[in-house]
Amino acid sequence: MSQINLNLTNYGQEAYNMAYEWYMGNGPVPIPRLTEEECAAQGLPDYSVLFQPLTDNNTANQTIGFGKGKTIMHLSIELAPVIAAIKLGFSDRKILEMMLHHNIKSAHFSEMSATTLEPIFQSVGGKDFYLHDVYISIVKALSLNPAGRGILDEASRSADYNADLHVGLLHADDQKYWNATRIKDLADSISGNDYNATPHYTGFNELSDSLASISCFPENSALEYLRRSGMLNEDVISKRSANYGMWETTLARLVIDKPTALKLFLACANSTIPNEKVIIRRALKSITMDSYDATNLSPSYCLERLQDIFVDSTLEDVFHSDVLRLNLMAVDRPQDFDGSSGGAAGYERICAQNSELINRLTKEVMAVPENELGYSHFSCWRRLPQIDLMPQRLQKGDPEALVIHMLDGFDRFTYPDNETEEKTEIDKLARAGLKDLVQVLACHHDFDYSYFQDLSSTHKKDLIKMGLDVKKLPGLTLQDLGEAFSHDMGL
Repeated sequence: MSQINLNLTNYGQEAYNMAYEWYMGNGPVPIPRLTEEECAAQGLPDYSVLFQPLTDNNTANQTIGFGKGKTIMHLSIELAPVIAAIKLGFSDRKILEMMLHHNIKSAHFSEMSATTLEPIFQSVGGKDFYLHDVYISIVKALSLNPAGRGILDEASRSADYNADLHVGLLHADDQKYWNATRIKDLADSISGNDYNATPHYTGFNELSDSLASISCFPENSALEYLRRSGMLNEDVISKRSANYGMWETTLARLVIDKPTALKLFLACANSTIPNEKVIIRRALKSITMDSYDATNLSPSYCLERLQDIFVDSTLEDVFHSDVLRLNLMAVDRPQDFDGSSGGAAGYERICAQNSELINRLTKEVMAVPENELGYSHFSCWRRLPQIDLMPQRLQKGDPEALVIHMLDGFDRFTYPDNETEEKTEIDKLARAGLKDLVQVLACHHDFDYSYFQDLSSTHKKDLIKMGLDVKKLPGLTLQDLGEAFSHDMGL
């Protein structure tokens, strides 16, 4: 008879071994729910410890070692039989049976973790299991009946974002568990000023950084991952409600040769759904370097990798985008714009042959409807002050039309009276881009103020704050005029 020493700091390994041995000897049959005394009377191991009530002291504080202890899982003791069932290759329905038998709640597994990003163990069938694969097995099992889905409801609402858990949730049949749905709900709550206090927007970014293997992809489809993860959501593309960095993270993983990232970008190139292709093109062009840590990334190499993938495809125009090329360069890295040496490879027409740069940017941005102007269209102008621009040959009326277009787009980009920290920050960055646009244009063009006479008082006030002449912009309300003069005087 094997007894677990409850005085040990960790008895997860003993519990796991006990469950594993039971299943090996009895097959996918639930472990008997017996008291310690009943187990002792029957000469059985103390199975009672596998049915402890959930408390703060037994969530994710036990460990199981695999591969001679080189890989450690942190989990609650009650989950040990479930891990054993998964390793032995039990069916989803049998795993669900074990979970319900051991009264597993979301708190039992929502904080489960591992000490490696490599596979934790191999199943008896020889399949490598990463941590996200364990979560996928749990999610698929719990999706099979209402009681299990109730547990998933609790897990998906957890205040702490667990990227591996949410990779697992992408494999649920019900789309309410998918990141795409949660991002849309968050966007709706922000735009409607009904803010959700646990948006997890930072966690959504972490999701793309947890793609350890292609088993992450629902239905073995990289495109399905893009759909369910939210990477094709309007708010992720525009960054209208928060500075989502999911595409940027995936590009970073592509640059360091992660096969999962390569498959995602190849899926973009191979998509055959026309409407989806339009969304993918917008998403790729929306990538901005200041959305993530760019310290070790080369803009030229990022561009080169994109070109390798999309050359001779229907998305070949993506890597010709001047908006994208500029946004691949971090705002705080002026060394990327070394005009004296002609700039980084592939950036000659931006760094050394740029007399038409503003014209090209104007044409590209003006082709985007106001309601589709996103953060990338504001952010790209923030790079221009760092570039040694040649004299620009601007067409009459184009700069004024561009400014009006961007002002109208900014109105759609912002939400009135919104007070969320994430939204306030992204609006601040977008406004900085708008200011740089106006100021760069003013260096190469004398604005014709007649184009601005029909603008709203608010827009005129904004232009004055960006450096235009208050005397040439009549028609402001007294309040806007006061704000403009206060700003002009540095008050």
